[in-house]
Amino acid sequence: MHFLLSILDLFPSVDTRGDRYRRWSVVVAVAVIYNLITIPMLVFDDFGYRFYCYWVAGNFISDVLFIVDAIVQSKRGSSCLLNLIGS
Repeated sequence: MHFLLSILDLFPSVDTRGDRYRRWSVVVAVAVIYNLITIPMLVFDDFGYRFYCYWVAGNFISDVLFIVDAIVQSKRGSSCLLNLIGS
């Protein structure tokens, strides 16, 4: 548990009123839209066979973005992540 708290301490607190936070929110929104479009398309065999490697790479990148976003959101002060880890 202390290891996770030390990782979270590496990230500074986030100002939700700044442009940097808004840009970050747009990046995360693009990753969400990417997943909303590509995951249902994998049902079709033609798309699945042709673009599977690209999808794996894009999915990995978006998953990393979501993990970093969880850390960023925990530094806002309104997330339950720190409360769960700290208890």
